[in-house]
Amino acid sequence: DASGATVRTRRTVRELHRTPTGWRLVVGSTRDPEVVDADAVVLGCPAAATRRLLGDVAPGAAAALAGLEAASVAVVTMIFDDNDCTLRERLSGSGFLVPAVEGRLVKATTYLTAKWSWLGSVADGRVVVRASVGRHRESAAIQRDPEQLALAVAADVAAIAGTPERPRSWHVRKWGGALPQYTVGHLQRVADVRGAVAAAPGLAVCGATYDGVGVAACIASARAAADQVARHLTALTTMGR
Repeated sequence: DASGATVRTRRTVRELHRTPTGWRLVVGSTRDPEVVDADAVVLGCPAAATRRLLGDVAPGAAAALAGLEAASVAVVTMIFDDNDCTLRERLSGSGFLVPAVEGRLVKATTYLTAKWSWLGSVADGRVVVRASVGRHRESAAIQRDPEQLALAVAADVAAIAGTPERPRSWHVRKWGGALPQYTVGHLQRVADVRGAVAAAPGLAVCGATYDGVGVAACIASARAAADQVARHLTALTTMGR
């Protein structure tokens, strides 16, 4: 409230155009589009979406983004009954990773009630386990029906860790093309993207696509982008815009 900012969510940005005074975004549904004019724009979306938006305004950046691949992922959170605490005692550590050579559906699992003490203290006779699915260029696995996917994941975790094959309840969340793949030449591609974007004043990019998927890396990337557009806006103010 103090900043006077307006936060708008669940509004798809469909187009990005340069104007004589800044930028114009076309947002919302195709049936009821809305035009939003802005002095500056920061794109923090995945590479594929960013590439589409930059096609006309920064074609060099769009071309470089075409070389940045991503994997689709799903996270399955499962709750198991454990009234006598035997399951909690059996699950040592905080989870496990599964290399691709194992041929498993699951690629990583976290024992949430073990990793986060606050959750373990309120779990009330239950164990919460989170598993991730989806490897690079293997999207078919997560296209299953959510229940089928959850039960397949539960079976995988049961075979590895000894949990029950059917959890008490589960939740499945899917993200298409959300996990960047940092292949050979990634740093140069990122430099090419940012170099092309820098040629368009008031435009910046940030996010896991460029500098790392960790929270700290994403925050640092966002701050750098914010600083970039802030300098541009300060320059506009100095010029009396």
